[in-house]
Amino acid sequence: VIEAILFAAGDPVPASRIALVTGEETQTIVSAARELAAAYEENRCGMRLVQMNDLLQLCSAPEYAEYIRRALEQRKPPKLSQPALEVLAIVAYFQPVTRAYAHGRAHKIGQHRRPDHAPQPARRCCDL
Repeated sequence: VIEAILFAAGDPVPASRIALVTGEETQTIVSAARELAAAYEENRCGMRLVQMNDLLQLCSAPEYAEYIRRALEQRKPPKLSQPALEVLAIVAYFQPVTRAYAHGRAHKIGQHRRPDHAPQPARRCCDL
C-alpha cells in the first residue's frame, strides 16, 4: 500500500497521512517504509524510497540517472502546424470562443495572408 501511494503521488507524502488512510500507526508505516527502502537497495531496483523527517517519497536510483536523462531528453513535444498555431492564437486572444467562431476567424486570416494581386489559378486565365 505504501509503495502504491508513493508511486501515484509523485511528491513526498507524510507518513502520518499514509497511517491515517491505512489505519496503521505512523511508526508502523515508517518501519515498513524502511524495510521497503532496504529491499530496493538490496535488489538494485530502479527506485529508491527516501525518508525526510515525516515525509516519504519514491525517486529514481542515482546510478540510473544518466540513462534516465538520455531517455527523457528524447521526448520532445510534437511541432504544431501553422494552421494549428493560428487557431491557438485566436483562442488565446478572443477567448472564450466557440469552435465555429475560431474556424471563421482562421478562415479570414487565411484570406488576408494572400494579397489581392496574387496570381489567380490558371483556370481563370484560360476562360476567355
